[in-house]
Amino acid sequence: MQQKPFNTLTIALDMAGCPNRCRHCYLGDFTRTPMSVEALSMATEAFRPYSAMLSVYSWMLEPDYRNDYKELYRLELGLSDFRAELHFELMSSYRAARDEEYIPWLASIGVKRMQLTFFGDEAATDYYTGRKGAFSDMVKSIDRLFAHGIAPRIQFFAYRSALEQPKRMWGLIKELRLIERCREIGGEFQFFTHQGSLVGRNVDNYGDILREQDLSAFPLELRQMSAKYFNERGFTACFGRAEGELYARLRSNELPAGSRLSTDPVFYITGNYDVYPNTSTIAPYWRLGNLLSDGPEAIVQAYLAEAAPAQRAYRDVPLSRLVLSHGNPSGQALFHMGDYIEFLIDRRCRASC
Repeated sequence: MQQKPFNTLTIALDMAGCPNRCRHCYLGDFTRTPMSVEALSMATEAFRPYSAMLSVYSWMLEPDYRNDYKELYRLELGLSDFRAELHFELMSSYRAARDEEYIPWLASIGVKRMQLTFFGDEAATDYYTGRKGAFSDMVKSIDRLFAHGIAPRIQFFAYRSALEQPKRMWGLIKELRLIERCREIGGEFQFFTHQGSLVGRNVDNYGDILREQDLSAFPLELRQMSAKYFNERGFTACFGRAEGELYARLRSNELPAGSRLSTDPVFYITGNYDVYPNTSTIAPYWRLGNLLSDGPEAIVQAYLAEAAPAQRAYRDVPLSRLVLSHGNPSGQALFHMGDYIEFLIDRRCRASC
């Protein structure tokens, strides 16, 4: 290859899977086979010729889930030419509640804020996380974070069938004194709510997505904090527009959504060495190939040629055809336009691939 096709390339391996089975997970359900440490070095060397700068991660679901998380982190740094962040503001609450060295270690590498995902009270959070004890683990993690000068940020998901949960979430924030405790360590408490991409496991929640009238279930304080986090003038803008309005905007648009190619892509590598672009969910219609059987050259060429069916749908299928075939002209569920187009393409691929 004469010229490297990417400015930067990030690869992320699913080396350990995840303790959770979150019902909103955009990556969906796929075979999670543990990978050896050697796989990280092998994948790095396989893709190194294709980018001037390479970044390597040993996880694509719950970070730091493996017992050798410290060694893996050092290995990632040694293999990487750059890091978008020294450590993402994501952590394993499962490990944080069980490993007394974990949060002090996070603090030692410079982490100042960590994001935790709640769905409200204990019953709702355990249900939507897909793991009994998830709520308890995160509450324990919060105390340990504060003890080491790390401010928690709360991501909150709400559903129509659980509209009592926003008030319970606000009650938990007050009970744990998150606003005051963040201030005490020199930070500001951050909270935001959204619905995520309606792909992967979240596609099953289509009927449960919020409508505009449901947003009144949120206490004023949560509305204000979320709008501030997203830099929006109002809370409704955090959720987008009703599907019917987006449908009307797209029904006469004869252009496709457009290519999803990037000169700085992220590749996800599953435990069986299948490779997917981090553009949407992990599904057959996004698969680029297998690192072991096809090799990195074929995978890179498949990405550049937009050979995966979902890539071709973004590039070639008119938006009008997508929405007329797979949208709901009277739908009231709230979407951002990009998420809605992703939802339509996912529906098309599920039906035809």
